Amino acid sequence: PRTIPTSTSDNENFDARQARLNYAFRVFTRIMSSFFSPLVICLDDLQWADVSSLEIIELLISDVTNKNSLMIIGCYRSNEVDETHILASTIRNLLEMKKTSNDLLNLTQIKLGNLGKEEVNQAIMALLSVDKKSHTDGLANICYRRTMGNPFFLFEFLRLLEEEGLLSFHLGIFQWKWDEKNINLKTASTENVVDLLQRKMEKLPQETQGFLQCISCLGASFTIKTIDMIWKHRRMIGIDASTVESGTEELLATLVEENYLETCKNNKYRWTHDNVEQAASSLIEEDTRASFRRSIGEIWYRELGEDHLAPYLFEVANLLNTTGIDVVNIDYAKINLRAAEKAREISAFDSCSNYASQGINMLPENKWASCPDLTLKLFSLGAEAEGFLGHQSKMESYCNEVLSQKSISTLRKKDAYMSSIHSMAHAELRYEDAIDVSLDVLKSLGIRLPRGDIPCRAQAMVSLRRTVRMIKKTPVEVIDSLPVMTDPLKLATTEFIGNLGAIAFLSGKRKFALLAMLLDTRQVQTTLSHGLYHLSASSLAVLAMMTLSVLGDVDTALCIGEYALKMQEKIESEVEKARTTAILYNSIFPHVKTLQSSLKPYLEGYQSGMRTGNKTYAMWCLST
Repeated sequence: PRTIPTSTSDNENFDARQARLNYAFRVFTRIMSSFFSPLVICLDDLQWADVSSLEIIELLISDVTNKNSLMIIGCYRSNEVDETHILASTIRNLLEMKKTSNDLLNLTQIKLGNLGKEEVNQAIMALLSVDKKSHTDGLANICYRRTMGNPFFLFEFLRLLEEEGLLSFHLGIFQWKWDEKNINLKTASTENVVDLLQRKMEKLPQETQGFLQCISCLGASFTIKTIDMIWKHRRMIGIDASTVESGTEELLATLVEENYLETCKNNKYRWTHDNVEQAASSLIEEDTRASFRRSIGEIWYRELGEDHLAPYLFEVANLLNTTGIDVVNIDYAKINLRAAEKAREISAFDSCSNYASQGINMLPENKWASCPDLTLKLFSLGAEAEGFLGHQSKMESYCNEVLSQKSISTLRKKDAYMSSIHSMAHAELRYEDAIDVSLDVLKSLGIRLPRGDIPCRAQAMVSLRRTVRMIKKTPVEVIDSLPVMTDPLKLATTEFIGNLGAIAFLSGKRKFALLAMLLDTRQVQTTLSHGLYHLSASSLAVLAMMTLSVLGDVDTALCIGEYALKMQEKIESEVEKARTTAILYNSIFPHVKTLQSSLKPYLEGYQSGMRTGNKTYAMWCLST
């Protein structure tokens, strides 16, 4: 089906190329797995994978056409993958897919731990070419206590022993020699691997230590360009420039040689281990660490500018938020707003809540007078995130703050109203209160709806028949070419109407069911008259259900249901995909389609609902 032309031709060409690439991968995998079964694909360092690569993995796993066995082994560093990471989102999708795929998908997560004392001893025996286990028992016990069995730090500890002359190779007897008592005494102050690395780093030249302090603030990986833009401002962050003699590339080469960093593609570097990054960060004085990190964030932000901030948005926001003292800064509040919006897009509501809170703390006392738009967005976004997290009191606090502002119009308070109404209905099950508030809001927007049972019944039946006739009379070509709705008032009212209709339906009360019928027909009429919006497909699905259940017209209901599916594919937003799927495959398509053919749409609807936070209809798809 044809999609709505909302992107540039370049983006369309990219999407087409990506679709062809995905198809080619699926076909290639099917062919290879037919000759080599099971086909095993090993993928390392998934924490660096981009969105397209992870989508291909999902496509290969969910390819029901491939009947051959396929095993994908993926390795990644869990310490570098938080809930905002795209890999975390992919893993969540696979876990949800596993719940509904029965025996089609087996997903196993293996967390690799540290070595035990026995394994440490075996490693030391192999490294030092020792045959007798008892000969290295004492050294192995010391190494295990100092490194807790971490393989990387075990080798680092042994290197340190050699560098300090505590472990040496005797050329006369061709054996390694050591003194356990001396090693135990000299390394007694090394309580953990971070202390070990910090001691080693403190022996480096001052400029190298300063360089380590700077790059420890840049995250798990960074580019040479980023390092250059920070390092040239070293005087601003308290590093003595008079001691600087080496260039950036020379300093990086030294750290790679010391096994602190490793090179990646595209001129990027990354830490060899998260504890190395922690040790480098500990070189910064604890009293000044927060202000140091904030200074790095300020320099990074100024160098990047607004236009180039997006790829580093989370890193810069985190650095700017490090100090415990509330600092009034409108620009930094805007950065937190952008970070919160980006976190919401990937359903990282915990991070979204944190960024919104940080942004609010950076606003001045007269925030509603001096920067009302920014304040409104931060509070509204915070309310939405807290609602999804189930933090009712915090959500109500944000909503009350917005709704109490008389200078803000009802239309601009839409998001706060939606969060409050959603909480009333879905968290507290106060359906009637939620419906009353929604009707009052719609009235203030110029939309009057009947509240009584009798007038509501009469209007609902008339509107249902009129809307079905409108659908029948509208040519398919016209429906396929509907424009995108852009009027902000229309969009706001349709969103309120759609939300109110869903609440009225879920309440289970007859008087509200009639209201839901009336509201849905209004939505469909709005779509036909003013264009597509994110609720168009789901409202059409509800109309199909009412056409079948109220009017008893099976053929028309099926036709409207197919229209709804096509419309959902054309709408860029998938917020209502779970609802559209649940309604159509529960009420309409069971009359003409097999249960087996519904499994994949149910799975996609469930995954979509979980991704977008529409958990109610996601559960409907799952339970069915």
